[in-house]
Amino acid sequence: MRRKHLFYTLVLLSAFMGAITTSLDLVIVEEWVRDPLVYGNSLFIAGVIVCFFFALFLSVKVKGKNLGQAFDPSFNRLRMIRRKELKYHIFSGLGNACSTLAYVSLFTFFTDPSTVLPFYQIVILYLLIIESVSEKNSPTMAELQACITVTFGAIMVSLSLGEINSSGLLIMFLVMNPASAVFSIYQRKLKSLRIDEKSNDSINIRFWNLVFTALFINVILFFLAPNALWDTVLVLRSHFGIIGLNMFISTIAFILFIRSLGMAKASVVQAIRSSSLVFVIPISIALSQFSVANPTFLLIKIMGIVLVVMGILSFSLTEVKSFLLIKTKRGFSVKRTMENVWNIKGIDSVAMVAGEYDLVARVRTRTLGKGYKEIVNRIEEIEGIEDFSWNSTLKEWENV
Repeated sequence: MRRKHLFYTLVLLSAFMGAITTSLDLVIVEEWVRDPLVYGNSLFIAGVIVCFFFALFLSVKVKGKNLGQAFDPSFNRLRMIRRKELKYHIFSGLGNACSTLAYVSLFTFFTDPSTVLPFYQIVILYLLIIESVSEKNSPTMAELQACITVTFGAIMVSLSLGEINSSGLLIMFLVMNPASAVFSIYQRKLKSLRIDEKSNDSINIRFWNLVFTALFINVILFFLAPNALWDTVLVLRSHFGIIGLNMFISTIAFILFIRSLGMAKASVVQAIRSSSLVFVIPISIALSQFSVANPTFLLIKIMGIVLVVMGILSFSLTEVKSFLLIKTKRGFSVKRTMENVWNIKGIDSVAMVAGEYDLVARVRTRTLGKGYKEIVNRIEEIEGIEDFSWNSTLKEWENV
């Protein structure tokens, strides 16, 4: 399968499963587990158990290959965490814990998956800010327009219930989405690590994220609502089956999501994953969770969802890929020059080649103009480069 097709397949499957789990979350809270905080805690404790046995199953070898390699070719077996992963898992787990507790708290204000799920798409605002700061590159007007469109779309969805819920919006803007952005950034950092000379696999990343998230959630609840810890035990005894099933679907969704993070920037992956908004309405209807006050509010809800999807998709289209063909000067180390090129922000890969040029670098930037200016300026500062040629990609096919 070509890399581009695989990327979209992974993200869209993750989005579809995410829509299922969001709908199931609201059904479970409404029917069986009334306390959202208890439910959030029980989710991750059940998730650790389910993911542990699922990862063991995927570690089984058939004809010399692990079953888990169907999900991620980098997977070998369930393993202990490595020291260089630890700090990333700590930040990722803390972000996921805060995001999850904020997410389940929204169930108190909103009881419709098609209302809650658009709120998660605001995370793209925070991802854009983080990536802009890390790349020292201010957002373009097109990116700002897309982000404003997403924000107003999500607010319109919240209005579809007939009122502005300020508490829900504050939780969404100040806790859930910032924490979700931290989670996405550090999950991508984990996926970019190399373990035992191979790319880090998404299955181990998911398992250890569940472990750290469960740990942080229990610490938070110990101080905020200690009674919720014992209530969690009772809930798991009574409803482990449905909660475990939900976390099994969620685990597969996040394994696919984490693997896709290794193929593109977190903001782009999140943009494509916003297609979960398209899936959530029919799933909500099937689960009898779709509700509106009247036809006018239904129209507002649909318009809001359309704005979110349009804004996020237009944002995802701003990424530009290019190739740099580089000639090095005689007397300068090609390997050293290669390392200098690799250290430039926006350079995705560098190869030493034979022929007219000495190096070929692959570039990924959010916009052509700014990316070209920033990278070319850095290239011109490298003493060992004699000449180079910038070639923007129009269409790309790549096998995986």
